[in-house]
Amino acid sequence: MEYLHQIGFDYKGLVADGYYLYITHIDIKYKSSAYLDDRLFVDVEPVKLNIISGTFRQTVRKEDGTICATADVTWASVKTGRPARIPDKFMVEGLYPDDDARKDEKVR
Repeated sequence: MEYLHQIGFDYKGLVADGYYLYITHIDIKYKSSAYLDDRLFVDVEPVKLNIISGTFRQTVRKEDGTICATADVTWASVKTGRPARIPDKFMVEGLYPDDDARKDEKVR
C-alpha cells in the first residue's frame, strides 16, 4: 500500500467506486537471510500492466544493500466479484512499467 500512496494512486477512491485490487499470485525468490532487528527496505517497480491486472517487482534489501528476496506480485482489479478494468481516472504514471508506451501518454 505504501507504494500506491507514493505514486498518488487513490485506493480509497477506487474502493468508494466499488473496485478492489486483489493479489492473485506471488513468486518469491529468497536470496539472503534477514534477522530480528535488521532494518529492511522494499523497492517496488511496475513490470507488467494488462487491462485488468498488473505485476509489481519487489526487492527486499538490508540497510547495507544486501538483497534478501525478490518477489513478483501480480494483482487484479475486481468490481462486484468479477474482474474489471480500472477506470482511467485512477490510472497514474506509477502503475506503468518504464518501457510501456501508455506511460508517455499519461505523463502528457
